[in-house]
Amino acid sequence: MWVWVAEAAGGWRAWSWFVRRTGGCRTLDLCKVKTADLAGDTLTLTAEVTKTREARTVPLPAEIVAELRRLAGPEWLWERSVEESKLHRPTRRKRAATRYYPSTWRWTVQNLFREFTRGRPGKSWLRPHDLRARTITLAATATKYVDATAQTMGVDPQTARHYLDAGKVFDRTDILKKVAGLLLPQ
Repeated sequence: MWVWVAEAAGGWRAWSWFVRRTGGCRTLDLCKVKTADLAGDTLTLTAEVTKTREARTVPLPAEIVAELRRLAGPEWLWERSVEESKLHRPTRRKRAATRYYPSTWRWTVQNLFREFTRGRPGKSWLRPHDLRARTITLAATATKYVDATAQTMGVDPQTARHYLDAGKVFDRTDILKKVAGLLLPQ
């Protein structure tokens, strides 16, 4: 997928960095982020932009912060995507977008994923939301606990379980061996 992102981006920096930076965030939540929300080495999703109405702070590596600062628009983090879209996704519409709207950027991102999937007939669909599942699975691999993963990701445990690919996180055979050892008389 990452090769496709690089090829599909073809110099389209906003698209490329948006996909890399999803970090388990909902697509629309991330589309609503303002430039002021990028501070120091974190990106804050304020309560006003998240579906759960709870603020969430995402730590970022220094190189990602530097690139996001270069991409950021005056008001919205992904604002420059409007101009880049004209170059990389020209439209036949008479009036192309001139302002940034989070929902328009979200639909652009979803359409790009749809195009990627159509280019892979016979393979499973890939949606932006699948990157959320991947991030939650990676977090669970690090924590080894669903509740700790939920806390880390800013979701409730039920949501973490929904997205979690438990087969990638927990070694059933190893766990069953440990349980079997516990069942032996002391």
